[in-house]
Amino acid sequence: MTAGSIAGRFGRPVRRFTHDLLRAEFVHDIASDAHDTLRRPPGLSAGVAALGTDLPELSTQVDWYTRDVPAAVVRGAPIPRRPRDRRGPSRSSRARGFLGDLRRS
Repeated sequence: MTAGSIAGRFGRPVRRFTHDLLRAEFVHDIASDAHDTLRRPPGLSAGVAALGTDLPELSTQVDWYTRDVPAAVVRGAPIPRRPRDRRGPSRSSRARGFLGDLRRS
């Protein structure tokens, strides 16, 4: 998932869709999608800020998305367990809602 899509850089529909994917736990890492140093420079700040503001229940997972999983991928190791936030619903209930929305469209 790109930080720009989480922050809304590609429009509201993309932003809503990325938030749905995050809530359903279909995302394992957040990347910059850098293309150059001017128009699309490297950076995760906007996406991480949006994650903390728009999806506070996932704020405890920022390091997992941006450090733990990418490090495991580079090492060729299994993806580490996702940190849990006791306030949020389980993945199965979020995924059911997300998938139900997909079926209606």
